[in-house]
Amino acid sequence: TQQRVCIRTAVIDSGAGISDEDRPRIFQPWSQVRAGEQQAGQGSGLGLSLCKDFVETGHNGHIDFDSGSQGTCFFFEIDFLVSTTAVCTPVIVDRKSRLSIR
Repeated sequence: TQQRVCIRTAVIDSGAGISDEDRPRIFQPWSQVRAGEQQAGQGSGLGLSLCKDFVETGHNGHIDFDSGSQGTCFFFEIDFLVSTTAVCTPVIVDRKSRLSIR
């Protein structure tokens, strides 16, 4: 037996934030917004565009972000079919200490 579950992954930073004016361009190829300009123009402006294509086209998922005057939370959600008879143990990875907690 299988069940559909939604996995949500988020990345949060404490940078300059993304303005409402820049929101429509953020996932466009070759696009950089004000925050990118503060990084001396590093990067091609393709990263988020590729992420959107991977999540939405490749996995029929959803990608978006929440942002204020400081900090941004990018997230994506992808549905998976999982076995309801398999035994699973959730794993949380703490990147700072590099520990896996079961």
